[in-house]
Amino acid sequence: RLWSPSSPQLYLLSVSIYHAQSGLLLDRTQVPFGVRKVVFSSQHGLLLNDVPLKIQGVCNHQDFAGVGTALPMGLQRFRIQKLKGLGVNAWRMSHNPPNPELLDYLDQTGMLVWDETRNFGDSSQWIQDFSDMVQRDRNHPSILFWGICNEGWRPEGCKEATPEGLRIAWHFREVSAELDAHGQRAVTAAMDIGW
Repeated sequence: RLWSPSSPQLYLLSVSIYHAQSGLLLDRTQVPFGVRKVVFSSQHGLLLNDVPLKIQGVCNHQDFAGVGTALPMGLQRFRIQKLKGLGVNAWRMSHNPPNPELLDYLDQTGMLVWDETRNFGDSSQWIQDFSDMVQRDRNHPSILFWGICNEGWRPEGCKEATPEGLRIAWHFREVSAELDAHGQRAVTAAMDIGW
């Protein structure tokens, strides 16, 4: 069965590594995943598993008032159930990658995700941060978007809205395509200036 917000079907892949000569188990892990088909169409909008889907989302920080960012999953579950009760089916992470436990729960409950890194530029550290996010999160079927920046206002101007910004954005897209070749995810940016 395919993963969708109305039917968040997940599977569990068990991977074991054995020593070639002795047969001794060296490592074992289990990776949850879901299978879905995503198409962004200029004629039909978002198609998830060949079915049109309207995104009704929120831009929400992972932290919680009075608690901060190191909060128990019970509060995250509470928030997600309240959002779903309001008809929300998508969460734009603002403005950094969320903790893995939150993504696991969003996979289980069928909420779509815009996974985002804040820093935009050609700094090797910022490219590495984006690469780390994609590698860590690419098995989550809930993620439909890789966000490469967030409202990058600077006193000298918004780099995103320049030819240099376009070159940098294209590089982020190439990184995502290399690390998440079959993820069918769009690369996007939250911008408040330019273009």
